[in-house]
Amino acid sequence: NGNSIETTKLLEREINNYSKIKFFFIPKYYGIVQGKNYPVIEFINGTTLSNINDLNLEYKDKITIIFQLIIIIYYLHENKFVYRDLKPNNIIIDKYKRVFLIDFDRMRKYTDLKNDDKFTCDFSSDFMAPEALHGCIKYENDIYSLGKLVFYVLFDKNQQEKANNKYFNND
Repeated sequence: NGNSIETTKLLEREINNYSKIKFFFIPKYYGIVQGKNYPVIEFINGTTLSNINDLNLEYKDKITIIFQLIIIIYYLHENKFVYRDLKPNNIIIDKYKRVFLIDFDRMRKYTDLKNDDKFTCDFSSDFMAPEALHGCIKYENDIYSLGKLVFYVLFDKNQQEKANNKYFNND
C-alpha cells in the first residue's frame, strides 16, 4: 500500500528485525519466501487485542496480559530496540490468554535512531507518544504506549470514557 519505496523499506526492516529477535512472546521467524522477499513467521491462532470486548477477560487475565506486555517491552529495550508502534492491533491474544507482539516494521535499534528517517514517523495510533510524532524517538515512547495499553486493557469503553472524564477534565 502507498509508496512502494516506503513499503519496500518497511518490509526489509521487518525481516531484519524478525531475524534479530527471539523471544517466547514474539512469533518465530522462519525466513523469507524464495524470490519474493516476504517474511515467513509462526502462525498465532488468536485475535488482536483490538477485539478485547470479545475476549471476555477476567481481571486476572487482564493483569496477566499487562504483565506479559511489560515483559515484551523489557526484552526489546534490554536488546536496544525501540518498538515505536505498540497498539492493540499489533498484539495477538491466543486461547490461553498469551500475548504475542507482531508487526516489527517500525521497530528500530536505539543506536540507529540518530538517522533522519522521515517517512517512518508516520504513525496513526492514539497509543503513540505525542513527541514521537515529531521525530523524538526514545525508550520512553514505548513506556507511554504501554501506559495507554494498560488503561485500555483494564477498562472497557464505557469505563474508559468515565475515567477520562473523571481524571482528565478540569470541570
